[in-house]
Amino acid sequence: MDFSSGIFAFFINDFQFSDSKIGAFKFYYDSISEDFIVKDNPELRYSKEIVTADPHFLIFKEIPVENKKDSHLDFEIEPYKM
Repeated sequence: MDFSSGIFAFFINDFQFSDSKIGAFKFYYDSISEDFIVKDNPELRYSKEIVTADPHFLIFKEIPVENKKDSHLDFEIEPYKM
């Protein structure tokens, strides 16, 4: 699996579960299988076709940006169209 694309998705309806951490629902785009996969639970996956066709998925890209003040990387988020 390759999770280095910087492309992710959230299933918007998952936000209704207030007891869970938001990161638990973060789907990583795997450029090898072309599936969106939950990193901590690889069995939970959706194909790119399903994610892009379903309006309840929010697809976004994280862009690393150097924070010169604290000398670490931050991320800017922008919508992503596949």
